[in-house]
Amino acid sequence: MATKNKRYLSYDILRLMAILGVIGAHLSAFFVLNYNPDTIEFITENIINVLLSAFPISVFLMISGALLLNEDKPFDDKKFIRKSWLPLVLITIFWTVFYGLFYGYGLPTLTHQPTSFSTFLNYLICFEGSDYPHMWYMYMIVGMYLLIPILRLFVKRENRNYILWIIIGCFVVQCIPKTLGIFTIGADFTVKDFVAQFYLNPLMRMIIFLFLGWYLSTFQLAKNKRIIIYILGIISAFVMLWAVQTYIVAIPSIRNYFLTGEDITSTLYSIAIFVFVLAICKNKENDSPKLKELSTFIFGIYLVHVFFLELFLQVIYPYSKFTLQIPVVYHMIIFIAVFALSYIIILLFSKTKYLKKLFYLK
Repeated sequence: MATKNKRYLSYDILRLMAILGVIGAHLSAFFVLNYNPDTIEFITENIINVLLSAFPISVFLMISGALLLNEDKPFDDKKFIRKSWLPLVLITIFWTVFYGLFYGYGLPTLTHQPTSFSTFLNYLICFEGSDYPHMWYMYMIVGMYLLIPILRLFVKRENRNYILWIIIGCFVVQCIPKTLGIFTIGADFTVKDFVAQFYLNPLMRMIIFLFLGWYLSTFQLAKNKRIIIYILGIISAFVMLWAVQTYIVAIPSIRNYFLTGEDITSTLYSIAIFVFVLAICKNKENDSPKLKELSTFIFGIYLVHVFFLELFLQVIYPYSKFTLQIPVVYHMIIFIAVFALSYIIILLFSKTKYLKKLFYLK
């Protein structure tokens, strides 16, 4: 169990894996969105994109569930709202405006395109104007955090069976209809539409991962159950790869089904990764100062990485100027540059008392 002022190795490793996955997925998305499925750019980067995009958001939320719903850790709802939720709201507003200005005015100026107030406005409203609308996660986490004080009332060991039923309910109501929806794109009436008629909204979207994070970190799974989860996770990875590569032409939106973990395959894949890291790290405390520091920077890196990604892809070193024209090599170069610059920026801002709050550093 996580206790106050104690950092567990498993969660810090998972955070690092998740942010590396986010950056890698966003970078590979450039090729998936801009190249035909029969090109080497699409084929190689699709593999990276599917494997990296399917787990980070789910894992981030499972970590939140494991830590924030931990009944062994003291919790003050008023302090949580004031110290955690409210700052999250404020930085969400700041960075949404920042990226709105960047896409509406900054990036067009750098690429010699006309600036656009409508692009700025549309980004503020629904993140239009970007292939990497990562700020949606901030809005989502603001909503999830607002639920934490309520969930703390009944997410307890004594209610284990009830929580398990909620997890199963979320899976049935959300993951199965979402997966079946792949086969009914364009239909007048889908399985998801049918399920929606029962008004089971509390069991939908991201809340399942808060419960999963608490459950999987609170109750140790037997080895045979973990093996089954690993097998299902591996199978799910292959299914996602095959599905996107095979049906991307007939069903262009199929890639979107695996981005947030709401379908069966990406959910199982995310659970497998979470359980695997918990199992290998057990309850070891993180005694690495560098990893501790890096872990505290993850949130800020998430916020700022898209800025550097766009600069490299569109201004500084676009793929069209890359002499080798080998997507994986280009991917690694840009990946390292984006991560390094994001880290350096957060490191510099972490030294400033007030500016560090822009990156949720305390």
